[in-house]
Amino acid sequence: MIEGAEVYFSRLARLEKMVKLSSELVKTLETEIAIFRGDVERSPTPIEKLDLNSMRSWNVLKAAKIKTVEQLTMLRAEDILSFKLAGRKTLRDIQGALAEFGLTLSI
Repeated sequence: MIEGAEVYFSRLARLEKMVKLSSELVKTLETEIAIFRGDVERSPTPIEKLDLNSMRSWNVLKAAKIKTVEQLTMLRAEDILSFKLAGRKTLRDIQGALAEFGLTLSI
């Protein structure tokens, strides 16, 4: 009987997680819809939110005075490579960090 109870509570815990994730998804979608409609303005996302792997990438962006993710997404790969001390590895690091947000550099 104890095994049956453990299975029940395990399933209940998974269901609770799914409900929590679903409610978070609904809130996110509602926010995105409001932003799309223009009801709410999206605040700029600071580059500190990016998960960059190297200090060089941070320093390149800081030297280029890039302060927000939105500013960064307006740049092309060529723009990044033109920054002092930026190379292919820095570019890949920045592109990877943007990809985690579902974003890319401009074409």
